[in-house]
Amino acid sequence: MMRRFSDHDNDDEDASLRLARELDAQLNGSHDSPQPRAVPRPQSELDADLAYAMQLDAEMNGSNQHSSTVNDAPNTYSADHDHYRSQPEVSIRGGGKPDEQYGVSQTGTGPGRTFSAYSDLAQYILSRGCTKCRTPVINSPDQVTGLFSAWIKGQIPISSLLSCQRCQTPVCMGCGTQGQKSLTEKTVKKYNVSWCCSRGRLFLIWVVLCGLDQAYSLTKQKERNAAKSGAGNLGRRRGDGVGYGGGGFGGLAIEDMLGGVGYFGGAYGPGRYHGRTGPASAPDPGKAKAEMAQSLEDQTDQFVFTMLADLLPDLDQNTHFDMDPPDAVTSMLLKSKVLEKAAELLRNDSLEDVAKRKGLYQAILDFLRVVGPHHKTGSAMFSERVVRPDTENLLSLSFANNTRSTPASAKQETSSLADCLRNLNVQSNMMMRGAQLNPGDFQTEEGQNLLWLCRQISDLANYLLKTTAAGTGAASKDVKENEDQAVVEADDNLIFGTHHYAGPAQQMRLSQQGRMKRLITELTTLKTGLPPGIFVKYASSRLDVMKFLIVGPEGTPYENGLFEFDLFCGHEYPYKSPKVLFKTTGGRIARFNPNLYADGKVCLSLLGTWQGEPWRPGQSTILQILISIQAMILCEDPIRNEPSQESIPRGSHMSHEYNKEVRRMTVQHAILPWLQKVPALWQDVAVKHFKKNGAKIMRTLGQWENDPFRSASRGDRFMHPGTMGYPGGTSGLSIQVLKPQVMAGLQKMGLQIEMPSAALPQQQTYGTAHATGGFATDPYNRRGYGGSQHGPYGGGGYGGQSQGRGGYGGSSGGGGPPGAYPGGYYRY
Repeated sequence: MMRRFSDHDNDDEDASLRLARELDAQLNGSHDSPQPRAVPRPQSELDADLAYAMQLDAEMNGSNQHSSTVNDAPNTYSADHDHYRSQPEVSIRGGGKPDEQYGVSQTGTGPGRTFSAYSDLAQYILSRGCTKCRTPVINSPDQVTGLFSAWIKGQIPISSLLSCQRCQTPVCMGCGTQGQKSLTEKTVKKYNVSWCCSRGRLFLIWVVLCGLDQAYSLTKQKERNAAKSGAGNLGRRRGDGVGYGGGGFGGLAIEDMLGGVGYFGGAYGPGRYHGRTGPASAPDPGKAKAEMAQSLEDQTDQFVFTMLADLLPDLDQNTHFDMDPPDAVTSMLLKSKVLEKAAELLRNDSLEDVAKRKGLYQAILDFLRVVGPHHKTGSAMFSERVVRPDTENLLSLSFANNTRSTPASAKQETSSLADCLRNLNVQSNMMMRGAQLNPGDFQTEEGQNLLWLCRQISDLANYLLKTTAAGTGAASKDVKENEDQAVVEADDNLIFGTHHYAGPAQQMRLSQQGRMKRLITELTTLKTGLPPGIFVKYASSRLDVMKFLIVGPEGTPYENGLFEFDLFCGHEYPYKSPKVLFKTTGGRIARFNPNLYADGKVCLSLLGTWQGEPWRPGQSTILQILISIQAMILCEDPIRNEPSQESIPRGSHMSHEYNKEVRRMTVQHAILPWLQKVPALWQDVAVKHFKKNGAKIMRTLGQWENDPFRSASRGDRFMHPGTMGYPGGTSGLSIQVLKPQVMAGLQKMGLQIEMPSAALPQQQTYGTAHATGGFATDPYNRRGYGGSQHGPYGGGGYGGQSQGRGGYGGSSGGGGPPGAYPGGYYRY
């Protein structure tokens, strides 16, 4: 019968001894009397039985073998029963026994040995048999996950005592008794939790972590299956094209990357051939089902973190287990997926979403408050985490044939929980500062809950990251750099001086209630949610006026260029989308992409400039806009953004030639001007970018310069120059001409870089439709280039054309005759 801690009677020692003798008698077939059998037995068997009985007694009374001083050596067993001395047990707030001893590591080992790893504990648990019929109590993963499920549902008490499936005898999974000694009993939220020894407490921790592992593994498997199914359906429905009406993207689901809003009903991979949005998708019939699944997942996670916060060693509790737990505790945490789950939740870039899931996040904070300060478990929080396959977890490892010899997977380390908490703390502090300046927007219950949670996060971060020994180290370099430069407040004059929307912004005098709160939320999300290569500056007195800079992604024709945009959230924001203008146009002459016009227009459905998934108040975010531009516009194959060119094979002749011209424009308009005169607003970002990547930029220019034209393949028989999205009027300087200027600019910044030696140009082969000195296969604009005696892009002027008619021009420098083919498609 379960009872709470109280002082035991003086005959506790005798009762324990009698129980040990009874157990010895039961194991040897005599159930009617605790006395040994009358039939003589070999001395070796008697010694073994006595040793086993003494071990059981030691397990039951492990907490009574120490004095009140933790450092006292444990008493040893002997035949002299006077050595069994018990200490009075007192009730304490932590629900444990003072100086509780966690005992032996596995059946048959000595009482002084502890569990040094998860495998020791797992073998010990799986070897635990019923004291009556010797049937193993747990022998399969299904039994563990079934027990975990029954605990969550409240079907059975959360206890270290389990019933033997064969004879229904209660067995403590920690010490092997029938639980006849008083139990530690606690109420955790609505659950009753109990254990009779420290190893019983370890067992509870093991089951909770294994249960989480099973749930985590199933969730990840469902996500993978859904991604494969979605990608396959899109591929069959829409083919391989991407563009105005494109819907199929390879790689991650956009819901995963952009916070749950599916732009196109498909999936895409960052930085690869992404174009304008497709038609608006129909409402997802599975949305309610998905929300229900998320709710159930949150309930499971909240249960796990709540239980662990109470079961894990806690320095606030004065028990031996809490003060000096076995190393198996940390080992279990590191092998389980609990750290991965905590990191996923801490990486949430929406504080509003965090506030809506207040119970779950409070449980996580409680978990970190227990784990972080402890000298044994602190490494689980402050060390970089080792990423392993989803199926490699505490549950699967515990039931492996040989847990000690299980081959380790390739190690891949990622940010620590401490870094994740730092990021969330940055958002929380920014939110609280914004609330101080705009208190009226936070007077609602929702606003107050948000600020309360921000204070909880901030208090915990200050405690763990500044006062604990493990937390005194600096944040990782990437985290620190992101905090310093990703989102920065700037002087109003620097922002408004060149901002396209400065006039409308200055004319707006009033802001509707709730608008500033939303802007503060957006900025806190940007503060830690931006991927590398995006930088935001906002006006100090006007959070709604921003500029952002995107570094051209590696592997694209925009690589290492700096592309500037102006953003303004109008009076009707957030009910209407922000306004965005592209600024890096070379004076309104360069059209870098079918989605980026020379006049600065940005084609994106979120901005209302193209059909497709619209801006949704309460769901869509500025972060989504910025990531969409970086990933879907500044991509590897921008020609595929054209509605008529969606099905062009990646890496095709047309795509290759289009990219060559985009590269040239990148050098001329997105690299060189920044080296010649860096705007004051972006001085810190631009100078650091070029100093860090100067040598790489020169190597890339050398590769671009020597990239030859290729002959058309059979699959590239048709092209339509009139739709390539590149206007006339640019100077068309070649990379060969621009490269020395870029070198001079980098050297002016103090970089010591040598000009890469130019490789011999390869044989150039042009299309068949060409005349002397000129060619008609230009995919970049609406006219042909002149002669190529000064390189493939050199020569004289360009030939003219009529609207809707592609042409190839001769030039005085190239010697080709002027003229144009009739409009339409050109055949090679």
